[in-house]
Amino acid sequence: MNVIDSHILERDAGGKPLYTFPHPALAATAQKRQDLKVRPLPEINLCMVYRPRPARIVTLNLSAWLLLEMCDGSPIGDILANYVGVLDRRGKQAPVEEADRGLQSLIDSELIIVSPVARQSGGSHE
Repeated sequence: MNVIDSHILERDAGGKPLYTFPHPALAATAQKRQDLKVRPLPEINLCMVYRPRPARIVTLNLSAWLLLEMCDGSPIGDILANYVGVLDRRGKQAPVEEADRGLQSLIDSELIIVSPVARQSGGSHE
C-alpha cells in the first residue's frame, strides 16, 4: 500500500504535486522515531539504523537516509516536495512516486511514525 495514490495528484510539468491538500494522506505528518540509533556511513553511501522495539538493524541507501532525516514531524506533502526539490537542485530527477515508495519503506520498517492531522473546517485548501 502506498502512502498516497499518486495517480490522483495534479502535477506541474516537472511532475511535482501542485497542491498538498485536499489529499488527506499528504496532510498527515511523518516523524522519525525517537528511539532509533542512526549511524551514518558516508564513506560507503549508507546509513545503519538500529530500531530497538522490535529489535532490528536496517540499512538505508542515500535516498532513504535523506527521507528519514526529512521526517521531522512535517506534513507528508511537504516532505515529498522537499525531497524532490533537493534532488532537483542537485540536477537529479526524482519522481514523487520514488519518494512515496521510500516513505512507504520507512513505514514498513517501522522507522517513522505517521500521524493523521485533524482537518479544520473553513480552512484554505492550497
